[in-house]
Amino acid sequence: MVVYADMMSPGLKKELDGTDIPYVMLDCYDPDIRASSVTVNNRQGIYTAVRYLLEKGHTEIGYVSSGTSCSSLVERRRCFSYACEDLEVKMCPEWNIVTNGSGLEAQAYLEELWKSGVKPPTALLVENDMLAIPVYRALKRAGYTVPDDVSVIGFDGRSICSIMEPTLTTMRVPRRLLGRTLIMLLNGKIDMRSRSMEDVPIRLEMNAELVEMASVRKL
Repeated sequence: MVVYADMMSPGLKKELDGTDIPYVMLDCYDPDIRASSVTVNNRQGIYTAVRYLLEKGHTEIGYVSSGTSCSSLVERRRCFSYACEDLEVKMCPEWNIVTNGSGLEAQAYLEELWKSGVKPPTALLVENDMLAIPVYRALKRAGYTVPDDVSVIGFDGRSICSIMEPTLTTMRVPRRLLGRTLIMLLNGKIDMRSRSMEDVPIRLEMNAELVEMASVRKL
C-alpha cells in the first residue's frame, strides 16, 4: 500500500500503527512512524531556485505560499528562509507573501496587495506551479508584466508550465522516478516480511531539476 497524505493526523497515525498491510509513504514523512518513505528534496530544490535567481542578477526575491498545512509545502517555506540566510539574500516581510488560499482567492488577495502600493520584488518564487497561475493574473491586473517587471519561478514541473504565457520556469519533480522507487521499496518490504526479516525504515529524497523557460529575466 502507498500512503500519500498532506499531513499526518493523529487518526491516520493510529490507523497506520494498527494495520498489518505493508506500506510505504509518498512525499510525506513522520519520524514517529516506522515506515519507509520517498520524498522530494525541497531544500535542494528551493536552494537551486534562489541561487539561479541570484545568478540572473536578482537581489530582491520574494516567496508566495498558500498558507496550507501540507507538510511538503510547509517545508518549502522553511527552506526558502534557510536558502536566503545561507546565500545572504535580504528578506523583506512584504515579499514573504501568504495568500491564505489558492485560485481566485489568491488572485484577489495578491491583486489588492500590489494595487495598494506594495511593490513586488524583481523575482518571486512560488510554492507550486498551480499557485503561479493566480500570481501571473494578479501581476497583470496590477500593471506588472512577467518577466519584464517581475520574474517568476514555480515548483513541481507540471505540464501546464509549457502552456502558460510566458512559459513558466520551474523546479521539476521526478515523478516517474518517485513512482519506481516507491514500488521498489514496497516490494522489498513485502519480501523482508515473507522472510521474517527485520524491516528497517529508510527515507529517500529525490532532487528537483531546474527547467528554464521564459518567465525569468536576466537583470
